[in-house]
Amino acid sequence: LGELPADARLNPVVAMLQQHGADTVTVDIAISSIANQESAALARLLSLPAPHSDVVAMLAAATSKGRDGAEVRGLMAMAADESRPTPIRIALLKGLAMGLQGAAPSDDDGVVAGGRAGTRVPGVVVAPRQRTAAFEMPEAPTAMIALAAAEGTLSDAARPVLSLMTWPGKPAPVGATPLTAEEQQRFNTGGALYEANCAACHLAAGEG
Repeated sequence: LGELPADARLNPVVAMLQQHGADTVTVDIAISSIANQESAALARLLSLPAPHSDVVAMLAAATSKGRDGAEVRGLMAMAADESRPTPIRIALLKGLAMGLQGAAPSDDDGVVAGGRAGTRVPGVVVAPRQRTAAFEMPEAPTAMIALAAAEGTLSDAARPVLSLMTWPGKPAPVGATPLTAEEQQRFNTGGALYEANCAACHLAAGEG
């Protein structure tokens, strides 16, 4: 696919993504071949019946990782569209969050990293996620705020997106409630268990 002219890649790549959406290696290779065309590929894929939700998430992540305002607003509008199936809307939101924050773990034993080749292949190790600055919106994303304020899986997927954004007048996050003595003891016990059993691979702050 990479040998094809850029304007000739999109249709065969979308066809491949539609047919082989469950194959993580094929999907990763296909998406890596359409750099800067991910948004167009996503639009075409969503016009087809029953697109694979993991592919939708990867394309949304690859589209939003450039932090282009128009692209991000477009993804939010797609996710807010009530005519779309709920699993697709959730996939769009998860991909948007992944793209805005950088590489993130997938649900399987690979890693989704916004469409970078090889990063969703099982067993491949990528660099730890880096904290990025909040994405600045010119105004409050009202549709996304309303979605996050509701209850259910859609709201659960919308809240992380909002946490990665800032806009004029955004309320400051509510501070955490102090732990009780019992909760602090459980926290300390959990920390000791993590250090003994998990930190060797996942590192001290969970960035591994």
